[in-house]
Amino acid sequence: MSGPWIDEQLRLRIAEELAGHFKGDIIGPDHAEYDEARTVWNAMIDRQPGLILRCTSTAAVVPALPRTVGWHAALKHDMPALPFVPAEYVGKRLLMLISMWLDDAEDPEGAEMIGRLCEIGQPCIKAGTVLPFAAGVQRLIDSEFEDGHRYYTKEAHVADLADEAIDKLVGFWRDMPMEGEVEIIGLGGAIGDVPESDSAFSNRGYLLWLNFAMRWDDPDRDPDYTGRTRAIVADLAPWTGRGVYVNMLNFDELDRVVEALGGPEKYAELGRLKARYDPENLFRMNYNILPLG
Repeated sequence: MSGPWIDEQLRLRIAEELAGHFKGDIIGPDHAEYDEARTVWNAMIDRQPGLILRCTSTAAVVPALPRTVGWHAALKHDMPALPFVPAEYVGKRLLMLISMWLDDAEDPEGAEMIGRLCEIGQPCIKAGTVLPFAAGVQRLIDSEFEDGHRYYTKEAHVADLADEAIDKLVGFWRDMPMEGEVEIIGLGGAIGDVPESDSAFSNRGYLLWLNFAMRWDDPDRDPDYTGRTRAIVADLAPWTGRGVYVNMLNFDELDRVVEALGGPEKYAELGRLKARYDPENLFRMNYNILPLG
């Protein structure tokens, strides 16, 4: 195997330019941890890069991910008894990070990429498998959100996942008495290929969504728990963007339907389409678009 392909001067210049804004370790061939850092999940792959960037911040990782990778971080009030979770972790307050290769499951590049993502931080457990997206990934947490509980959600588009914003999120999660999870959902890729005017789902330019999916059973807790959730979303306003995902609107956000659907102009266009195909407003559940004459 040949050595690193960039010369020493270029490597030092790149490292110097990155040092001011990259959050993580910049490792060259002369670094004591080079051999360990270049080792990937698949031991059949033996590469010697000229420079290794070992990210310690999610903000440093996300923009560099290819469109074939999806991910979802969940700060859980208590870890459920999922098939891959050892008994000693069930019921504990933990972070679960799901990384997904959304292309050919047999592609070695997918195994390498997911393996690398599994090495970020210091995970207490790692597990990998091949799952169908709709019948597998999207049903992974169905047992945590069964019918009959009291649910309250708040969603926001993330404009800047700054350190202070992360601190506020973690502080809320550590103290939250209600069950459920705080979700950071990675976007990008194909969602950005569709022009704003071509879809009812607006505000497609953000890389991250933030969702508070809270759950409890005692109705007497409603004012306290909904109030806590509203308060943390308000506290995060300096780092969130415009708009909201219409499927995550709650009962107290009916005034945001027009905003969620892209503003007055797009809402009016959707109303004209509704009048053409559903003039009697038969499909009127959830957050309704009224037919316009």
